[in-house]
Amino acid sequence: MMRTIRRTSRRALVVALALLSLAAGLSPQGALAQDATEIMRSVEEQQDAGTSAMRISMHVYDRPDSDESRDMYIESYGRGDDESYMEFVSPRSLKGLRVQDLDGEVRVFFPSTGRVRRIASGQKSGSVGGVGGDFSYEDMGGGSLLEEYEFTLMREERGSYVIRGVPTDSESSYDYLTYYVDRNRNVVTRIEYYTPEDGHEKTMTADSFERIEGRLLATEITMENHRKHRRTVLRIHDVRFDVALDDRYFNPNRFYR
Repeated sequence: MMRTIRRTSRRALVVALALLSLAAGLSPQGALAQDATEIMRSVEEQQDAGTSAMRISMHVYDRPDSDESRDMYIESYGRGDDESYMEFVSPRSLKGLRVQDLDGEVRVFFPSTGRVRRIASGQKSGSVGGVGGDFSYEDMGGGSLLEEYEFTLMREERGSYVIRGVPTDSESSYDYLTYYVDRNRNVVTRIEYYTPEDGHEKTMTADSFERIEGRLLATEITMENHRKHRRTVLRIHDVRFDVALDDRYFNPNRFYR
């Protein structure tokens, strides 16, 4: 049975260690920024894996209160910080749809046409694979959190640290993200996504956790889209770390063959 979560899901599955002490001589704002950065650094260190593989299901509910969903099943692989591959295996209408992310260069293979489309930076707010879910290419993208966000510790409330992350990429679709880090379990239980146009556009919550190979990981995640009034649920079924992977998954000329 597979037991892995790929590196690209770290934005959705953040795990933090305890706050470090404030460094002497820093201004209050600088101290808060340093603390938040150290939390996220610990997040990345805890999630390190050379390679990973997982099977996930994605369930799209077109109304927040609906019990009826459109269900998709995906195989996903990751290598290091910046390389990931996803392939839809069900339903039949989506089977063979593939998404490759190599250091921010996103390519999508559409089996219906046999063509590969490159996703430009300004298009990464779109649904992954164009299937209508509420997780965007940017939400599921790889890369280092410390390189892609500037973090500030905002406050502490109800046993959680509240951390703001501002994208360093000027073409990001988000103005900022707010992370809620559970102090006792040292995991992120909630992320709020804010855009310049719509304000609080989406909220992601980790609905259940499981300890896998020493890591406490979210195995069910809900993304609620406040603007479109719908939600998408991701469930992680099988997980493995540090497994041998086919190089073709990370080759832009071979991943769709």
